[in-house]
Amino acid sequence: MQKSARLMGSFMPEGLLCDWQELDNKIEAFRLFQYADRELQAPPVAPALAPFRAIWVLEGAGHLAGLSSSLAGQGLLTDGDAASLPEPAMVPLHAGMGTAFAERLFGALVAKPSTHQIRNTVQRFLDACRANCRPGWEDACIEPVGLVVRCLYPNLLAPVSEAMDLLDPALRALFWHGVGRGLYFVPTNFLPLTGARERMLKSAAQESSDMNDRRNVLAGLIWAVTLVNLRQPAVIRSLIPACSDMQIRSEFNNGLISALLAWRHMAPEDERHIAVYTRPPSTNGREGFVWTDWIETPARDALQNIFPGLQQRNRIPALYTYRTSEELHKLSAARSRTRHA
Repeated sequence: MQKSARLMGSFMPEGLLCDWQELDNKIEAFRLFQYADRELQAPPVAPALAPFRAIWVLEGAGHLAGLSSSLAGQGLLTDGDAASLPEPAMVPLHAGMGTAFAERLFGALVAKPSTHQIRNTVQRFLDACRANCRPGWEDACIEPVGLVVRCLYPNLLAPVSEAMDLLDPALRALFWHGVGRGLYFVPTNFLPLTGARERMLKSAAQESSDMNDRRNVLAGLIWAVTLVNLRQPAVIRSLIPACSDMQIRSEFNNGLISALLAWRHMAPEDERHIAVYTRPPSTNGREGFVWTDWIETPARDALQNIFPGLQQRNRIPALYTYRTSEELHKLSAARSRTRHA
C-alpha cells in the first residue's frame, strides 16, 4: 500500500501530491508501529530518517510490552532494564503501553456491557497505567484509551467518557484528546479523497456536543496530523483554511505546538525537521503571512518559552490535553505539584 501511494504521488498534480504524501506517511507510521518487532531486527536506517522512524517503532515496542505483560503486574517502565531507558523514549513507550492495556481490557468486555462493567474496566485500565508508568507520566499512558475506544469500540464512547468524568474531569479531557488522535486513522479519514480534510475536521467537531470535549478532539486530531506529517509541513498548512472557516484557531494552535514539543522531547538533537516550523516564510503576500501567523510564530514561542519549563518540571504529559498557549506558559513556569489519584 505504501509503495502504491508513493507511485500515485509521483505523477499526481501538485495539489493531489500532498494528499498522496499524507497517505504514504499514515501507512508508514502504522507499519512501523504494527511491525515494530521486525523493524528492530532490520538493518539500521539512514541517520537523517532515524528519528522519525524511531518514534513509531518505540511506540510499537511499548505496545508489544503492554500486550505481553500481566495486567496485575507493575513497574513495566520503572523496574529492571526499563529503569535505564532514556527520557526521549517516554512519549512513544507510554503511548504504546497504554494502547495495549486499553485493547486488552476493553476487548474482554461482552458485546453490550453494563454501566458497572464499563466503570470497572475503566478503573482496571487506570490502575494498570499508574502501576507501570514512570512517575509523572500517567497522562501519557491514559490518553490512548480514547484512541482505542474510538477506533475499535465507538459504541462505548459516551459511557466510557462518563466513567472517566465521574473519577476526575481531567481524565475525561485525556479521553477525548485520544479520541481526536484516533479519528485520524479511522477508515473514513484514511484515503486522500477530494475535500477529505474539511470533512475530517467537521466530523471531528461533531464527535461530542460538549465544548471541552470538542476542543480536545480537535486538538488531538491536529496533534496526529502534525506528528505523522512532520516531514511535510505542506500537509499541516493545508488544514489552515478549513480551521479558519470553522473558527478553531486555538485548537489548531494547541495541536500543532503540542506535537512539535512532543517531537522536541523525543528527538532532542533533531534540527532538520523542527527548524522548518520556526523558519520565516519563503514567499511574501498572504501565503507568507498565514505561515508566519499560524505556524512560525506560535511554534517559535512554544519551543523557546514553553518547552524548557515543561521538560525541567517533568510536565511533557500535560501536552495530552487541550490547553491555550497562555495556560501552557503558566504551567511551564509553575512549580511542580504531586498529582494524587
